[in-house]
Amino acid sequence: MEVFSALYATAAVLLVLAGSAKVFRPDATERLLKDLRVPKLAAFNHRQMVRGLGSAEVALGVAALIVEISALALLIGLVFLAFAAVVTVAIRSGSASCGCFGRPDTPPTRAHIVANLALGVSALLASQTPTPLAVMEAQAAGGVGFVGVVGALAGGLFVLLGGRVRPA
Repeated sequence: MEVFSALYATAAVLLVLAGSAKVFRPDATERLLKDLRVPKLAAFNHRQMVRGLGSAEVALGVAALIVEISALALLIGLVFLAFAAVVTVAIRSGSASCGCFGRPDTPPTRAHIVANLALGVSALLASQTPTPLAVMEAQAAGGVGFVGVVGALAGGLFVLLGGRVRPA
C-alpha cells in the first residue's frame, strides 16, 4: 500500500467532513473570517463564503476519492498548506475557533498546523503515486485494507483536531 496515497485519501476524507460541517454549521468559520478581518467578496457575506468554501471542500474531497487525476493531489496539497497558514494566523490573532469542523469550542492549535502541513506535503507527494482508487482496485477484496487504514487515520485526526463523533 502506498503510504502517500493513504495520507492523500485521508486528507480527502477530512475535506469532506470539514466541508460538510462548514455547509451545515458555518458559524465558527464565519467568526474566524471576521476575527481575521477577511473582506467580503462582492455580494457574498461571510456566511455565504463559508458555505461556498465548504461546498468546494466537499466536491474536491469526493473528486479526489473517485477520480483518477493526479493533479487533484497537487490541489489538495496546496489547500492543506493554505489551511496551515490560516491556522497559524488564527493562533497569532487569538481566535477562539479554528473553524475546521464547524465547532465554536475548537481553538486553533499547533496540532492543527502540524496535521495540515503533514497532509499537505503528503498530498503533494501523492501526485507521483497511484490514486486512491487505483490502490483500491489493485488490492484484494476491493481495497478493504486501504479503506480501513484511511478510515482509522481520518477518524483519529478528526477527533484529535476537534471534530465530534456525536452531536453535542
